[in-house]
Amino acid sequence: MRVVVPNPNRSLFLKQCDALLRVAADERKSLALMLVDVERFRHVNETLGRHTGDILFQRVAQRLETILPASAGIARINADRTIISLAHALGLSVVAEGVETAQQHALLSLLRCNEVQGYLFSRPVPADRVAAILSASGRS
Repeated sequence: MRVVVPNPNRSLFLKQCDALLRVAADERKSLALMLVDVERFRHVNETLGRHTGDILFQRVAQRLETILPASAGIARINADRTIISLAHALGLSVVAEGVETAQQHALLSLLRCNEVQGYLFSRPVPADRVAAILSASGRS
């Protein structure tokens, strides 16, 4: 298994994902991409230093190695940008859920996220009201 810390080149990561997707499609096999977020990681970097943050990521990677197959790869990436870029490279649209602040919306716009939804725009709506809302907006 390959453990990459610190950040690999994002374009290399995207190329590797593209190659893996092509092989999986050619061989009619499944491929999984797992995203793991380390809560409050920024706080660790800011209070204890980047070296400590790198050690934390190495420990997380070592633990993941114990549960993942030997063929798996582990990389530390800026997930938001990379996942959106990967989706666009594959010709997919990106929908962000749970957008609650104008700052989140602005960042997602900069990252070229195609659609967003969340409390910033509307609270949940009962299913029987959706058709009426779409009809009133001319989107039915």
